Amino acid sequence: MKSLELSFLRERGFTRRQCKKCGEVFWTLDPDREICGEAPCVPLEFVGKPPAPSKSLDEIREAFLSFFEEKGHTRIAPFPTVARWREDVFFTHASIINFQPYVTEGVAEPPANPLVISQPCLRFVDIEDVGATAGRHLTAFEMGGHHAFNKPDRYVYWEYETLAYHHEFVTRKLGIPEEEVIYKEGFWSGGGNAGPDVESIVRGLEVATLVFMQYKVLDGKFVELPVKTVDTGYGMERFTWLLSGKPSAFPAIYGSFYNKLLNILQIKEPKDSIFVEALKLSSILSKDKLGKREGYLVIARQLGVSVDTIIQLLRPMELAWIVIDHTKSLLFLLTEGILPSNAGRGYVTRLLVRRILRALDELGVPDVFFEILEFQGEFWKSLLGWDSRVRDRVLECLKIEKDKYEELKKRGTKIIAKLAKRVASGRPITKDDFVRLYESHGLVPEFVAHELARYNIKVAPPEDIHSLLASRHLEAKPSERRPAPPLDTTKYPKTRLLFYEDPDLLEFEARVVAVGDRWVVLDQTAFYAEKGGQASDTGVLRYENRSVHIRHVEDFDGVLVHWTDEAPPFKEGGFVVGCVDGERRMALRRHHTATHLLLGVLRQILGDHVWQMGARKEPEYAHLDVSHYRRITPEEISLIEETVNELILRNIPVRIYIMDRYTAQMKYGTRIFQGGAPPGRDLRIVEVEGVDVEACGGLHVTSTGQIGFFRIERVERIQENVVRFIFRAGLPAVKL
Repeated sequence: MKSLELSFLRERGFTRRQCKKCGEVFWTLDPDREICGEAPCVPLEFVGKPPAPSKSLDEIREAFLSFFEEKGHTRIAPFPTVARWREDVFFTHASIINFQPYVTEGVAEPPANPLVISQPCLRFVDIEDVGATAGRHLTAFEMGGHHAFNKPDRYVYWEYETLAYHHEFVTRKLGIPEEEVIYKEGFWSGGGNAGPDVESIVRGLEVATLVFMQYKVLDGKFVELPVKTVDTGYGMERFTWLLSGKPSAFPAIYGSFYNKLLNILQIKEPKDSIFVEALKLSSILSKDKLGKREGYLVIARQLGVSVDTIIQLLRPMELAWIVIDHTKSLLFLLTEGILPSNAGRGYVTRLLVRRILRALDELGVPDVFFEILEFQGEFWKSLLGWDSRVRDRVLECLKIEKDKYEELKKRGTKIIAKLAKRVASGRPITKDDFVRLYESHGLVPEFVAHELARYNIKVAPPEDIHSLLASRHLEAKPSERRPAPPLDTTKYPKTRLLFYEDPDLLEFEARVVAVGDRWVVLDQTAFYAEKGGQASDTGVLRYENRSVHIRHVEDFDGVLVHWTDEAPPFKEGGFVVGCVDGERRMALRRHHTATHLLLGVLRQILGDHVWQMGARKEPEYAHLDVSHYRRITPEEISLIEETVNELILRNIPVRIYIMDRYTAQMKYGTRIFQGGAPPGRDLRIVEVEGVDVEACGGLHVTSTGQIGFFRIERVERIQENVVRFIFRAGLPAVKL
């Protein structure tokens, strides 16, 4: 594995040392320094002693972006926090997530090279540490990234320039004295890639990580990548906190509005010097350090006070900071369409809601939930797209969710009464019990502990319980395994797809490439293979005087297998004539385009939180599953149906074209990924102008008028916050 030369640091006079406390290697201008300078090896030394003049979060962001623009980087707009362009990752937890795997593996070109971005991120693996570490850990934060993608035929910049840029930014742009900056060697892995890194530390706080991404992680092994990526992460909130010298990050982030948040929460930040000194040591409270129970003891011992004093000072502020952080993350999720649920991304939405409500209960202010959400919406409106329509939808959804939480608490008291009897009989409560009570009954661990205390049973939830709960739902589950293809597709060329070249083509000639017991592969075909919820074509293959019925077509890595009703009488190398069932084909095209119209209309009428959750297109009917938090009224159904039919009467052209992946995403946003994220460099875009734009591999009519008529058969809730529309289009819509 290749190591870094770090010649820039040597040239600047930095000395390589090993920390006597943590054992990690660091670089410093002080040759006598023995400690690495990162908390908890040292306290947060910048508190009360900022190393440079203070700047707001907006000023830090602009300073970062403009600095790298001056260095030849192109500024690009941030991506959403929900990573819908990826199938393996739910949330954007770093700016590099935007460019994996296609850019980092050389499949697609980046939007610019080099580029700079300030990316809002969501990260939940450290949810337990939020609040306790005074802002060092956040679930919602901004990561500044400058990225360079070095290819074999184009060198942009690498290790030396990356360190030089960073050093100039922190010392000249921000004014931090050079001797205050310490660099630590490390190794980073995430999102399927890995490489050595250098971490930047100032007065106890890590403020940036510079990763030199060289490997793809495949089956636990490091495989060298063709593209060497400079992947940097500058903590925008951390730089803001560092230069403020405040005891916690939150007053630095919110500025003069911080006290307004505390007023809503009816809490005052302690002015006690013990409080400030305790926060300087708060890094040890992280679950990957000592954790809160042991950490409180250590802090109390170092400051010469009781543990109760430390808890009384820190716990109320920890709860307040949890509420402030989590409400921001919650609004990102809801404004990007992630409704509460018991699985997937929505699981995290629900977990945040319940943690917020529990914290408000413990603070004694359960009724300020909506007030603080409205405050956060207004404060972060430029990032959230917050307006009156979005506000109303979000608050309506959360009113329903809060009512569910209150009902769970009522039912929970009976469940916990039974648990108390079990504990009294000698069977102690375990971590699995806490997990089960939340997963099966929605009972927050802190609520469980509080209720058990009524029975004189003292038990503390496991310190990592919320991280454990979140981690069970943070990664996308692999797709269901398809049956194996009947042949080794790697030995055959990809099938030419005539149905994309001309969707009206119903008869064609093709050469037989491979043949089996009840299947055949052709060199080209007009038979559409099932994809994106659209059923495949059917028809016949004619050979001399015989015909074989095609009952189904599947795509196996670009090789299309035609399944037959009987053993085909074909020989490899021979020619056949294919005839597609034209009525079925047109019915499927009508239903697919009608699905796109319906989705566009649902967003218009119900709100931007509506996302496709599933779809199926058959010749006689279709259904579309969408995210929505309440039942659809009869009046809404009538309006939806009427609006779709108006769009059909307008005979809007349906345009289909190929676009570079990132060009399409930058132009249309992640709304194009309704049916999931198609792989590859290029995307097939289907656009009904003014109504809907999607990356789609299905077959469509050429204009909406060809659909004819649209009728909703029924609407049903198939699971929590998911609504199914069953409908018919074309001739099936007018049949009684």
